[in-house]
Amino acid sequence: MADPQRQGFNAVIDRITQHAIAFGKPVLVSHGGSHYFRLDKPYTATIQPSGKAMVENLTCVENFGAQDVHWVEVFVNPRDANVFRIEPRIVRDNLFAR
Repeated sequence: MADPQRQGFNAVIDRITQHAIAFGKPVLVSHGGSHYFRLDKPYTATIQPSGKAMVENLTCVENFGAQDVHWVEVFVNPRDANVFRIEPRIVRDNLFAR
């Protein structure tokens, strides 16, 4: 049984994944999620016959938020094979221990 709190969410993730695979070039998804900075490649797709595989051209950046108010800078360079460079920016005045 599907988690009712994720109703609709999984369908959105599936569509993003399908479009990224079809696009075949680097794609960046940005969201708040748990409000902790994270940069990863969490999306998978079913590949026959081997099962699930990472969608290599789809990168996810989770932004700071809530108790950790900082920011993320994204650089875009279409001449670079990776296209995106992501750098977390810490606001010193927002650190717990200064």
